[in-house]
Amino acid sequence: FLFMVNGRLIKTEYKPNDKQLLGHASRARRTLFGGAWGGGKTRWLAQDGFHFLMTFPGIECFFARYDLAALMKPTQLYEVFLTKIAPEIMVPYQQGGVILQHWKSWPPWIRFTNGSRAIFDGLKDYQASAEFGWVGVDQAEEVPWETLVLLGSRLRQKLPNSTRPPYRMRLTCNPDPGALKENFIDSLAPGCAFIQALASDNQVNLPPDYIKDRREELTPEDFRRYIEGSWEAFVGQALSEFSRSIHVVPYHDDWIKEKWPVWRGIDHGVNHPTVGLWITRDPKESDYYFCMEYDAMGRTAGENAEAIKSMSLGMTLMVSKIDPQTARQGRDSKDPQWSVFKEYNRHGVYCSLAHGDRPGRLAAWKQALQLHDDRRHVVTGLYPAPKFYIMDNCTGLIKTLPELKYKDVVQGYAEDIEKVNDDFYDAGGFILVHLLNQPPPLKTPTVDYMPFGPCRGRTR
Repeated sequence: FLFMVNGRLIKTEYKPNDKQLLGHASRARRTLFGGAWGGGKTRWLAQDGFHFLMTFPGIECFFARYDLAALMKPTQLYEVFLTKIAPEIMVPYQQGGVILQHWKSWPPWIRFTNGSRAIFDGLKDYQASAEFGWVGVDQAEEVPWETLVLLGSRLRQKLPNSTRPPYRMRLTCNPDPGALKENFIDSLAPGCAFIQALASDNQVNLPPDYIKDRREELTPEDFRRYIEGSWEAFVGQALSEFSRSIHVVPYHDDWIKEKWPVWRGIDHGVNHPTVGLWITRDPKESDYYFCMEYDAMGRTAGENAEAIKSMSLGMTLMVSKIDPQTARQGRDSKDPQWSVFKEYNRHGVYCSLAHGDRPGRLAAWKQALQLHDDRRHVVTGLYPAPKFYIMDNCTGLIKTLPELKYKDVVQGYAEDIEKVNDDFYDAGGFILVHLLNQPPPLKTPTVDYMPFGPCRGRTR
């Protein structure tokens, strides 16, 4: 990197990898960079702040971590910053002609010959006061979200020339549940951007066996979390096969335009949400996609049926599967023969009862998420790849799948999941069991027959 400072050309040795370049180029107000060990996070943060210090004379750049002592440790942010910049453009603190420190007061700060200043502090007891033009927080998963929001409110400095810099908050982290995951991973909050940086992106700066050694040292969950950058990995996770970067793909409407076949799974809820999931299949490539979802609370069976029927208009529906418990009769005191199952069919949502038990649904999900060496990914073109994908508009499914836990995993029972937030899982499982235990799908719609009689030849 080359900078002109007070008429002098300053060069810093820095060869960013592709992910670091993306991070530097981000124009989002808040950019989260990283998500694994060895991805070059700290160097990226130090260099990005230095770029602003040199580009905007007089700017105040704030470098922080939750614990100031951790920030100042050897090899951490302060030392990385200090060892990677040109000493001749710092204004040292001298006493009697002897350089004592690079700062004059606490918290530490460094003044540069162009008037810019780098300030280093901890956020454990942060109180908003100063105004900044750039903020960088290392290991942001340690910091409460409220503190990050408060710190972001201090991005309002006016430069000495009366202009304002492009305010930026840069964050680095390792995968961690909480506010960062909610605002950068599950869905992007306004003004936010996430750039995943893995050890595999930064191999030129790592030992040759770095990833191999970590695989041998770490538990499978920790390896997926800290090396592969998984935000969902934890002990007891039921669907560890799920990977947001592999299974989630951008939404596209080819399935609507080209009338792809569609299958539908429904999990009716009384004291929990009613969920519907639609799966479609690309006839050319034989890839399946979860393409649409329905999620509603507190509605009657008839109201849910009408909504699901409306959402299904124009589709080439093949089969609809619903929870077999909906066939239980007598839930309506006025009609002992009434059932949720009959009510859905009465409103035109023609279903057949799902088969298979809960262990069977878990096995179907694992099979659907499995990667196949002979399949090429529909987006990246890389091998291996899954047969089933989830379009990114299915936000409820994407959020809940990685959160599912094995039931009684401590006792070694790993054939079922805990019945917590399993509505999307069940709705998808009903139709997956059907698809994965049936011969290749038919090319034309079929007619469902219900236990209480045929549906008079009506197709969906």
